[in-house]
Amino acid sequence: MLLEGICRTESLGEVVPLLEDMFEKGICLDVVAYSVLLNGFCKAGMLISAMEILCRMYKFGVFPNDVVYSTLIYNFCKQQHVLKAMRVYAMMHKTGHSPDVFICDSLISSLCAGGRVREAEDFMRHMHKIGLVPDSVAFHSVIDCYANVGEGLKALSWFDKMANLGRQPSVYTYASLRKGIFRGGNLTEALGLFNRLRGICCATDVVVVYNSLLAEICKLGHFHMALILIDEMVQNNVLPDSHTYTSLLAGLCGNDKLVAAILLLERALSRGDPSSNRVMYTCIVDGLFKSGLPKIAGYFFDEMIGKGLSPDTVALNVLMDGYSKHGLMDKVSSFFSTMREPSLTTSNILLRSNSRRQNISECSKLYQSLREKGFTPDKVTSHYVTLGLCKSKLPDIGVKFMIKMILGGIAADKFTFNMIITKYCERGEMKKALVLLTLMTTLGVSPDGDTYNSIFKGLKRTLDFQNSHRLLHIMIEEGFTPIDRQYCNLITRTCKVGDVKGAFKLKDEMELLGISSSRTIAEGAIIRGLVRRGKMEEAMLVLECMLRVHLLPTVATFTTVMHGLCKSCKLCEALKLKTTMELHGAKPDVIAYNVLITGLCAGGNIDDAYHLYEELKERGMCPTITTITVLLNAFCSAGNDHLANGESLLNDLQERGLADELHSNTQALCERLTIVKEKLNALRKKKKKRR
Repeated sequence: MLLEGICRTESLGEVVPLLEDMFEKGICLDVVAYSVLLNGFCKAGMLISAMEILCRMYKFGVFPNDVVYSTLIYNFCKQQHVLKAMRVYAMMHKTGHSPDVFICDSLISSLCAGGRVREAEDFMRHMHKIGLVPDSVAFHSVIDCYANVGEGLKALSWFDKMANLGRQPSVYTYASLRKGIFRGGNLTEALGLFNRLRGICCATDVVVVYNSLLAEICKLGHFHMALILIDEMVQNNVLPDSHTYTSLLAGLCGNDKLVAAILLLERALSRGDPSSNRVMYTCIVDGLFKSGLPKIAGYFFDEMIGKGLSPDTVALNVLMDGYSKHGLMDKVSSFFSTMREPSLTTSNILLRSNSRRQNISECSKLYQSLREKGFTPDKVTSHYVTLGLCKSKLPDIGVKFMIKMILGGIAADKFTFNMIITKYCERGEMKKALVLLTLMTTLGVSPDGDTYNSIFKGLKRTLDFQNSHRLLHIMIEEGFTPIDRQYCNLITRTCKVGDVKGAFKLKDEMELLGISSSRTIAEGAIIRGLVRRGKMEEAMLVLECMLRVHLLPTVATFTTVMHGLCKSCKLCEALKLKTTMELHGAKPDVIAYNVLITGLCAGGNIDDAYHLYEELKERGMCPTITTITVLLNAFCSAGNDHLANGESLLNDLQERGLADELHSNTQALCERLTIVKEKLNALRKKKKKRR
């Protein structure tokens, strides 16, 4: 009785001393007394103290009952500590206690509120296993969560499950379902749902259903269908309202049908109340700004003023937003000065435009001003202030500001985290990027593909192969399949540092995961790595294996192997590889010919080199200065042994304007070749300077 009285009077500070006194006197509490204490602490929001009471129970051999567990779970869910609630539930289930449907509803609602809809689905399946059937509240939570993230088809699937189990949807369930389907781009399903809802009185207001479907149809650009729907509304005695016309206007503007939108505006202005006219004008002005027509948007805004329609805050925000996106900051400042009561949205618009222009001092003034006016910053405010700091090369201060916002109760934003992580990765500050990733997951913000791509690029840039590989495994664990380019980049980088064994392991792992669309690139990287290490036999073996399984290496891969063979003085094998390459449909490019000509000249096979030079021209390719210089050097070294080929080469150079017309005689050939060679070397030096 004493404990219950203390809890009722909320004098919980007296409980702990009282308990200590009772334990010293050998007075043991029963489970009912502990339940009273737990309930008191939970009602006061002192959940840590409540957990301490639970620990005391275990310590003194008093085992919690269903009420104790349920009290803790409910209050943890109420304060959105869903992971702690799930831990308590695990203890409850393990000790053989059975939850009721209400507690399960609390857990499912809390999971969905935290965006953990997959876990909520798993828990509903768990309910079936323990003999509990989810009620309407549980189904509504899942449907609403899927609707909020734009997965309308999954919301509809759960709605059908709900109907099959005989659970009665509420008005809010219908609203959530309508929101998910009508706004999700699923037109066929939206029309089907529309037909279902029309026959249900409690589903929602008929006009709202029509307008919701109309908004989606207009957004997708099906205007003929929209007009048919409006005719149907009139036939069913459902009069189109301002939302109907606004939906049509927004759809026309969004699909760049501005002439039709303006004509519709003229028709709509003859109906409705003045406030709806203002909304329609605002819609047109917004559409014109988004179509890159700020002057015409300004004209319609002036027309709205001329008709006695004073712009509200929304209209002014649209105008300022449009002008700021077109860089017309003078007009933005002019309209801002006329606003009597700027909203938080107004401040966010100004913050965005200044942060993108790296005007951090103005961002700071705006932030201080909105705080002084009593506005509570939201996640958009936090994002744009942080953006300004990052663009001003102050990401560390941006992180501190973001953490300050989070501690102040502003929900963490995935886009803000991604922005700072990307900035750190670009700067090569990977430790800071990885710390942010840890903070992100700790706060319950799920990293997406952009997060992992930025970190992977940063790790690749800093040659941190071990963490790059570990990140790919983390991505797989989190349900993201690495793209083939990420594995190929890692394989290429691993080969460049000489870790060919590691590259082979990565290739095998890539194939096990079924990422094989760029297998040619992966194996090509391994071949190049082997060539760089001087392991020509292994490189040729991998190349032959590729050809055997009908994988065609790139021309660059063939060229790399030919270069390695030429350096190893295996000229015959290099020429055979060229023939193999052509038989498989790969055509050598100028670089491939350069490699072979250089190798043949170095080996003294000048006639074969010149034959390749002639073949290069016959195929319509233009020999580079490198090719010509190699041949000139070879002819000069050979003296008079290759007169005909030397003369032919000089004639080609004269035709291309790379050599002057010199007196032709046998004795002067070497001298003439030397003069041309010097001229070409001078040209090459000029090109290098330009680069």
